[in-house]
Amino acid sequence: MSHYKHLLEPASIRHLKLKNRMVKPAQWLVYAEADGSVGERAIAFYETIAKGGVGLVTVEESICDFPQGASAMPHIRLDDDKFLPGLTRLAQAIHSHDARAIVQITHAGPAHNPLVGGEAIAPSRLEPPAEPVFAIAHELTKEEIAALVEKFAQAALRVKNAGFDGVELHMAHYALINAFLSRVQNKRSDEYGAASLETRSRFSREILKRARALCGEDF
Repeated sequence: MSHYKHLLEPASIRHLKLKNRMVKPAQWLVYAEADGSVGERAIAFYETIAKGGVGLVTVEESICDFPQGASAMPHIRLDDDKFLPGLTRLAQAIHSHDARAIVQITHAGPAHNPLVGGEAIAPSRLEPPAEPVFAIAHELTKEEIAALVEKFAQAALRVKNAGFDGVELHMAHYALINAFLSRVQNKRSDEYGAASLETRSRFSREILKRARALCGEDF
């Protein structure tokens, strides 16, 4: 432990104060209920993690759009107020052990499985797709991009309203935000294209700005 002498010291992320520097990262557990709600199994798992003493628990990748946002099901859903009761219970269970709680928000984008319903969406239509297991995705219009920015931001607001301390954006793997960041997947020639860091990060920056406007500076 001499190499980790600060591990159990308090820390802060913006305005969020943590009792120590141990963080449970997000991982897709498939513990949500079939309809995407939070039930007893998910609550029991995360409460056990919080009880173990970590300072921050990150709830698994949860979708802001259904069905297109799901790579498969079950995912925790954040796209409707009807999911707030389960989410609220989850936040309370984590907080009951003096741990802070955030939720990772995701959208499957090109990794969406059409068997869930709807079609895969991406910054660009690629034939063949970036991965052989992916369906050929619908190329998003600017109007559709704007609607998705709002869906991410409204999901963040629901997380706040459920009593969580913050959100994390899933910007890795083949999720939608990373598809915009990727020069392999993003072949657009407009202001959301991959020609520069400014353009390929525009989608994620718009999400962050809108979420901040809805959720305030202390979230």
